[in-house]
Amino acid sequence: MQVCTREFFTAHLGSGCESPDPIFIVGLPRSGSTLIEQILASHSQVEGTMELAEIPRLVHQLSGREINDESPLYPQVLGTLSAAAVARVRADYLAQHPDLSLRQSFFH
Repeated sequence: MQVCTREFFTAHLGSGCESPDPIFIVGLPRSGSTLIEQILASHSQVEGTMELAEIPRLVHQLSGREINDESPLYPQVLGTLSAAAVARVRADYLAQHPDLSLRQSFFH
């Protein structure tokens, strides 16, 4: 909450993926995100992919080699990323799933 503020998202406005898909469903355990995914995936043009390993991998990558539980780099490192770095992270994520541009996908 301290990093992902309204100002943070305003500063990164327009740096996201221009494609209408994928759509991310984000939730905490027992918050209903799986139910939402299942409801949406019941549509013939939507494919639910369940939880994919790329988000934890990207968090690990952004955290750096030296993990320090007392002073972790993530999520604070998000506030230091340039537009080019955000584009690289986005491209890296989408490269792991090249078929995302061909279908509606949901993650949580």
